[in-house]
Amino acid sequence: TGSITFLVLGLCNGVCAGFAIPVAQKFGQRDFDGLRRFVGNMIWLSCVIAAAVTLVTTLLCRQILLWMDTPADTFSFAYDYIFVIFLGIPATMLYNLLSGILRSLGDSKTPLVFLIMCSLLNVVLDIVFILTLNMGVAGAGWATLLSQLISGVLCLYFIVKKFPILHLKQDDLRLRKIYVRKLLNMGLPMGLQYSITAVGSILLQTAVNGLGATAMAAIAAGSRVSPALGQPPSTEPPKPGCGSQQPPSQPDDPDVQLPPESEQPGVPMTNGTPVACRQKNAAEYLAGRSPGVMAQYG
Repeated sequence: TGSITFLVLGLCNGVCAGFAIPVAQKFGQRDFDGLRRFVGNMIWLSCVIAAAVTLVTTLLCRQILLWMDTPADTFSFAYDYIFVIFLGIPATMLYNLLSGILRSLGDSKTPLVFLIMCSLLNVVLDIVFILTLNMGVAGAGWATLLSQLISGVLCLYFIVKKFPILHLKQDDLRLRKIYVRKLLNMGLPMGLQYSITAVGSILLQTAVNGLGATAMAAIAAGSRVSPALGQPPSTEPPKPGCGSQQPPSQPDDPDVQLPPESEQPGVPMTNGTPVACRQKNAAEYLAGRSPGVMAQYG
């Protein structure tokens, strides 16, 4: 079931991440009215997408498992688990939407803290539901659903208490075509980007399912280990380039002006031009000259 949940939840998570981009832009421009309108339209779109995806996946849940050639001896367990996961799609979107808004406003720590807390809660609920209440595989699904719901509610409570700029009025909740179009233009491509890589996993899982329950268990165990080993060793951000880098767009608010390059902090300047860019442009110029001229300059 991992590849299917990766496909569906990846789509939902990517959509929420894309929805947060216009919010971050408006926050950077200090256009708080536009920010609240984007958030209001995000709420409606997220409700529609969550309801549609939940309805389709729960109705087709059994058929999806049949398409993937799930073995008969594991079919009922897979169905019990994935059906509950699909029921929890609204809770998953709630957390991802609100955490994306918080990150757009510059607070990436709080969503991480809530996620860690609810991950630990998920482990505890797994033990309670499976071992104590004897709920079986479905208990693991309900533990995931409840932990996701709690993390979303915590994010909502934190936003209400700490971010008064996000207190919406009735006018902010009115659907506006220009806002809906921009949110969809941002959210849908990112949703496809997040989920499209799961297509290969689904094809692989379908082939593995035909080998029986033992092969399925081996692949499932390996898929839990490989992501941790495949993390990049360095998280150093890329350095800004020269020449090909596009200038930043001006904000919608005319009262907000971006500083010129010569006033940007932390950039060594020479005659109003970044030193690194002058050096790179000189090297590119010399590279186009004859080898003899290039040799003169070492």
